[in-house]
Amino acid sequence: MTRATIKKWGINGEGIAYVNRKCIFIPGTIPQEQVEFHIVEEKEKYGMGKVDKILVESKDRRHEICKDWDTCGGCSLMCVQYKAQCRMKEEIVKESLAKYANYRNKIKHIIKNPNPLAYRNSCKLPFGYDKDHKLSSLKLKEQELNYALNEKQLVDQLQEDINKFIKNIKSLEEKQSELKLNISNLEAREATLKAEITEAENKQDTLKTDSELKEKVQQGLRATERISEYAERYKQLSLNIDNLNNDITENKENEIKLHNSLKEKKDELTSKEDILKEMADKSPGDATDLVNLQKELSACEEVWSKYNTYLKDIEESKEKIKNLNIQLKNDKCQNIELEKNIDEIKIKIKAQETDKLAHKLRESLINGDACP
Repeated sequence: MTRATIKKWGINGEGIAYVNRKCIFIPGTIPQEQVEFHIVEEKEKYGMGKVDKILVESKDRRHEICKDWDTCGGCSLMCVQYKAQCRMKEEIVKESLAKYANYRNKIKHIIKNPNPLAYRNSCKLPFGYDKDHKLSSLKLKEQELNYALNEKQLVDQLQEDINKFIKNIKSLEEKQSELKLNISNLEAREATLKAEITEAENKQDTLKTDSELKEKVQQGLRATERISEYAERYKQLSLNIDNLNNDITENKENEIKLHNSLKEKKDELTSKEDILKEMADKSPGDATDLVNLQKELSACEEVWSKYNTYLKDIEESKEKIKNLNIQLKNDKCQNIELEKNIDEIKIKIKAQETDKLAHKLRESLINGDACP
């Protein structure tokens, strides 16, 4: 006999122990139990054992509630508490899924039977020789046999329901496959629509860029027209200033001539006035020369008045020239500002043209076309 500790469950509900690193299957044992057993069958990689004595029992062991459980073969786990049976079955399912399906995620708990006893899904009637070497079989009461047959009918009905359920599952799987195909088609259509939307957005951006570029060009043309208009005004103002300067020069010359002429007239008038006084002293009754001198004096005063008026006109012309120079200076400043704006617009236009050319180049490279 050999002593060993049961390490884990086997797939058929037997306990597994290890002796010299060799796996031994021992029916009727539970993990964590210490047992004495002997080998009944030995293979190259494993062996089969039969328990002789349980040295340390597991807390999950249930003492037999049926005296024939180990001989009839219908309840191989009758010695195990039902909760422990459920844990064992969950572990076997997890290990099988991990080993054969590479599935290691969480699974649902087993659905427990509210009445785990008094049902049967198999029936074995073993025959053999007794101690007197007479052929005998397991003795079943007639009532128990009838109960087992009734249970068989229930099992057949359950099997029929299971077959219907399987057919429904297959139908659902077919529908699921059809739905997956439809989903794949919809996803492909969605991807196509997204690509078309992206292409439309790119075209819209291109059109928007073109419209902005046209607007910038229009702004540049309008600014150029304004510059031309200011240049024409500047030219006209310069011409007016030159004409005024010529008029001032000519007026100055006339002013000098008039001043000299007025001075001569004044000197002549002074000399004639002296002569008149002498003549009046000599011949007080003759007033002809006096009248003539008064006329000449009046003419000189009229000339002097015109001279003063002309001086006022000259001053007004100077004021106009001053205002024109101020306006000309302001126009020059505006002209410089407009030229700066035009330079900035030209730079922006060149940058946008460069971006547009780069976009076309990328599209050509993506589509495999020749570079523009």
